[in-house]
Amino acid sequence: MGLGQRLSAGLDWYRGWRMARSTGPLANFHRNGGNRLLVENLPVTSDELVFDVGGFHGDWTAELQSRYGCRSVVFEPVPEFQRILSGRFAKNQRVQLVDAGLDSHTGRTSLWLAGDGSSVLRATGGASVKVDMLGVAEAFVSFADTQPIVACMKLNVEGAEYAVLETMLAAGLAGRVKCFLIQFHEVATTSRSRRFELQRRLSTSHRCDFDYPFVWEKWTARI
Repeated sequence: MGLGQRLSAGLDWYRGWRMARSTGPLANFHRNGGNRLLVENLPVTSDELVFDVGGFHGDWTAELQSRYGCRSVVFEPVPEFQRILSGRFAKNQRVQLVDAGLDSHTGRTSLWLAGDGSSVLRATGGASVKVDMLGVAEAFVSFADTQPIVACMKLNVEGAEYAVLETMLAAGLAGRVKCFLIQFHEVATTSRSRRFELQRRLSTSHRCDFDYPFVWEKWTARI
């Protein structure tokens, strides 16, 4: 084994050692499977509909297409990520791209960009752009009208998840989703209390399969 290979092997060992000794929700998430938890054992079949809210580069949607062949609707408000998604899925008729984010109501808002992240709720220190937001109730009418059940809804929307879920629960839309994958974000002093209340309300119709606070959590319908 050459010097470069030995250094690479040593670095891999060190990273594994650090991860094994790390604690906290993020370390536990990766220790227990990481992103595999977001794609394996989902209640999704090829004839069902999935919402990818916060599509980013499309990795989650691509993996679900490979595993389940389902119909996917991808919501993404950031122009740069929209171009990546369009290039990746332009020829895939099972994937519908929506150049908007989801929120409690339809409109336009300022989105602050910072590296791979963005937020409508806090200035990140990066540039801001005006983007389109689609009300979640309108999204269900427009994209799930012929399929009353959404098999899985992934929410990674940098703080807008609170308004989206609160609106869905108030309108009775949460019951139309078999499985939620939610990444909550601490964007305000009220984030923890709002998350707790949303979990309490979700628990009446869904069970929590795993919960790594402010990393990822999975909720599956009880029926």
